[in-house]
Amino acid sequence: MRSSRVFRVGNFCRLRVGGFTLIELLVVVAIIAILAALLLPALAAAREKARRSSCGNNLSQMARGFAMYTGEYAGYFPGWSLPSAGQAPDGFTWCFRDEGGAYVPVYDEPCDLSHWDSTSPIPAVNKYPYAYCDSYFSGRPGDTPVRVDHSYGLTYRCIAIGIRSGLRDAGTLNAAPKGLGHLVTSGYVPDVSVLYCPSGRSMPPDIRGYNEVYDLSHWRSIGGTDGAALMYGDWSQHYLNGFNIAYGSYAYRDTHAGVWAPSWHIWGDGLSSHHVPGTRPEIRPRVNQPLFRTDKELNGRALVVDTFSKGATQDALDRPTAAYWQQTIELSRNIAGFALKHHVDGYNILFGDGHTKWYGDPQQKIVWHTEGVRDTWSAGSRQYCSDFSSNWFWVSAFYGHVDTSHQYFKHGSMAIWHEFDGVGNVDVGVQ
Repeated sequence: MRSSRVFRVGNFCRLRVGGFTLIELLVVVAIIAILAALLLPALAAAREKARRSSCGNNLSQMARGFAMYTGEYAGYFPGWSLPSAGQAPDGFTWCFRDEGGAYVPVYDEPCDLSHWDSTSPIPAVNKYPYAYCDSYFSGRPGDTPVRVDHSYGLTYRCIAIGIRSGLRDAGTLNAAPKGLGHLVTSGYVPDVSVLYCPSGRSMPPDIRGYNEVYDLSHWRSIGGTDGAALMYGDWSQHYLNGFNIAYGSYAYRDTHAGVWAPSWHIWGDGLSSHHVPGTRPEIRPRVNQPLFRTDKELNGRALVVDTFSKGATQDALDRPTAAYWQQTIELSRNIAGFALKHHVDGYNILFGDGHTKWYGDPQQKIVWHTEGVRDTWSAGSRQYCSDFSSNWFWVSAFYGHVDTSHQYFKHGSMAIWHEFDGVGNVDVGVQ
């Protein structure tokens, strides 16, 4: 209500106003709201542009780190800790020869027994070897080695992993570097903060259920962000079910590759019967190694990118993904990609020659891309194979007749990497 007093001066009345009417206040509030609505998107866009620039700076630091790493290691990119003696241990191979009823593991020639044969005497540990691949990271002389899991370590975002029956105190070896984590522990980038994009620092892990480290703030409880903290920090708040595991926010292409239900064996690595589709000259895949082991094999292709994963267990909208793996490929579009928790409409790309580039995806084609291999899946099929989170594939994706138009290729992560390669003018038009 308006309060007023009337003063009589001669024959005139003067009205003195003491405040605003309710309507006037509402008009002012409405104007402020309109201005805020106009300005806030611009401010948000400016903040995102700054974060994107910071993200690009991270990739530039990685480029310098890779240049130093490959210079010191004969052109080889970091991957993961190799098994004992530099080869797969006996428990790893699924290739056996029958010597009068004694089944001898072999690595350098075809085997007599198929792991698909339900009557085969091959033990389960050898029928599905990746589940039992015991590889270890030794750390410093005198350290108790930590086991490095094969399947979880295949994920593009994994930067550290350590498995043991009991967690040791801070100061003892608790985790091993994986993928981009090697740049930190080798001192080629200053700390793990380089492995987290400001737009995606709170992005959930690809495989959930192990109290994972996936946010830069988590490293405070570990005790630091440098290579020493990665390996010897206090991981007690993130130790669960025997695992210590950390994820960054970038996809690193040269994590080691694995295949499920393999039809080639250790002896078959690099044979012409298998290839990475869409590459020229053709790259021969090798089990347990990066698809592009050296800078010569990478040949300027995309190496690191803001993650395009859809999540192996839950998607960007926190919905379980497993149900989609027993439905048609087309329905996999409903799985939301993690770019929704990152830059949303595009990806920063680091190429093997060290330059970076922005790939715009305003229509979110990758976020809602199809994912998988085929339309028919049996109960219990390995849902992590040929999805967007890792270098774990059904072996059929590498068959010689598979090209970029084949369903084994076009629904998997290799198709996305191939699209990024085209941005860098590599493998353009290669089928």
